[in-house]
Formats: sequence, C-alpha cells, structure tokens
Amino acid sequence: MLACRFWISAIAIEKTSFTIALDQWWIALNTLRRKTSVAILPTVVMIGGLLALGSMLFWCNHEPATRDAEAMQWSVYSRAAFERTELEEKPVSVLYFANWALSADPKGGLSAPVISHSLVDAGFVLMSADLTDSDVHDFDELKRLGFKSVPVLVLYPRTGMPVGFCGGASVSSIVHAIEEFGRYEDGQPSGPAME
Repeated sequence: MLACRFWISAIAIEKTSFTIALDQWWIALNTLRRKTSVAILPTVVMIGGLLALGSMLFWCNHEPATRDAEAMQWSVYSRAAFERTELEEKPVSVLYFANWALSADPKGGLSAPVISHSLVDAGFVLMSADLTDSDVHDFDELKRLGFKSVPVLVLYPRTGMPVGFCGGASVSSIVHAIEEFGRYEDGQPSGPAME
C-alpha cells in the first residue's frame, strides 16, 4: 500500500474518488487488523482475495455467446458424399487444398470463420477435399472450372453454374458472393464471377 501511495504522490494526481476509496479501505483494514486476532485476519484476507480472484477470472474469461467456428466442421469430401448432398438438393461448398501449396496456410484463408458462418447461413453444406496425396485425375474438376492451383473454394448451388475463389481472393468478395447465393431461393446467383 505504501508503494501505491508513493506512485500516486509521485505522479501528482489529485485525490479522486478512487484514491479516497483506497484510503478508506486501507484505514478500515488497519482498524480491523488491530481489533481482530492474528488468526482471523489472514483468513478474512485470504477469503476476500479468493473471491476477488474468482470473480475476476469469471468476468475476464466470459466470452460473448457467439457461434464457434469449430462447431461448423468441414466434412471430408468424397464424390459419393457430394452426389448424395446434390440429390438432397442442398448447395455444396468444397474447399480444395493441399499441404504442399505455396502459402503459409494450406487452405489460403478460405476456411476463415467469417466465410464458414456465411456459408452455413446461406444453407451450404461444407466439404473439404485434401489433395495432398492425390493423383492427376483428382484435379480434373478444378481444371474443368479453370483453376490451375490450390487452394480453391468452389460453391456449387442447387441450380446454375459453380463459382470458385482462389486463395488470394478477398474475404469480402467471397462473403458478398455467398450473400448473392442466399438472396435467391432457387440458388441461382445474379452473377458473381469466378476469381
């Protein structure tokens, strides 16, 4: 407490309600210490400290109720699962990636929580295709869509042409395209172009 008073006087802060309350607390603590036995005071201080620490930990670690990106798992892509989802007439998003891709993030930021949330909100089923240990034929779909490298996020609406985004695409352009898909009940976008 002496150090606290030293710093307060060293900075030449006027007496504020905080410093007044601090002084009153210090006086009450000294009065309590004189009136109580030596065995009770440490117990009271310890209980008070534990309550303060517990409430601080509770409030500092209390996160707002938001959707967790982990709750939106990307299922593993397989041709059978993709066709089954198409038969259910659900739009599908497939993230094609490989661990040998020339970026720090093999998924190129295309699995960012904001993108995942937008896809789920628009009703897309999330799938990821790991092309790390793949052969030449696994890239046929990407070649057909005009992509020569990974990572690529391809949105397959219920009807209409698929739309793809490479790893360098901005998050805002991807979210905008997803919102365009969500505006049309039949799944046809107004025309977000492939990037």
